[in-house]
Amino acid sequence: MRLLFYRAIDGLLSVLPLIHTFPARCLSRILLLGGLFFASIPVPAQDQGYAQATGQAVNIAIGSHSGTPDKSLLRSVRKLIGDAISSNAIDTFYTYIPRAGSPASMEFGLSACAEAGFMAAEGKFDDLVMQLRFLQARPGTSIRVELSDRCTPPEPVEPVECGGILGILCPGGQYCEKNTGQCKAPDAKGVCKPIPAACEKKLAPVCGCNGQTYDNPCEARRAGISLDHYGKCKPPEELAR
Repeated sequence: MRLLFYRAIDGLLSVLPLIHTFPARCLSRILLLGGLFFASIPVPAQDQGYAQATGQAVNIAIGSHSGTPDKSLLRSVRKLIGDAISSNAIDTFYTYIPRAGSPASMEFGLSACAEAGFMAAEGKFDDLVMQLRFLQARPGTSIRVELSDRCTPPEPVEPVECGGILGILCPGGQYCEKNTGQCKAPDAKGVCKPIPAACEKKLAPVCGCNGQTYDNPCEARRAGISLDHYGKCKPPEELAR
């Protein structure tokens, strides 16, 4: 089919120098017949496969009715996505849940989107979708695989409030940071902040809400403690005065 297409192009190019010698009526008929001929030639299969893959996206959602999603299903999805990235089946992958800095969810095991852009390998995106749809979830867990035109970039993670009257807790790896000096304020609200893995060794003493002195604010955050004030904590005997 592709050879026929190229021969048709060569034939058209060969008669182009003679077109100016044809009467206007004949010329219009030639152009009309030529347009119908080229419209009837199907696009080669390779080009069709590439067009199908370009701009496609698949949304993946795994949820649980019992509070704990199927871990083996999550591992299978992560492996398929990893293989798809390494084989150029997809160009873009967004994870909506879980995300670092956002609240965790016991009901949602995963909410994500994979997209095949212009650099995606031919036909491999369709294979990925088929493999995702063949996955089976255990009772109590559901998986939804839906095609869409494009993936929606995730919104920036907004600070999550904590504490307050309800005593809202932060997700793992975070602590509830209250404003400096608000340690004893009843029902004071705070914002969930990530706990640092390491801190610089510099001396800038601060007093934590637990009455302990830390070398610097980072060390207090590393302990998951909000600040009472800057400077060393006063000894208990001074506070009693």
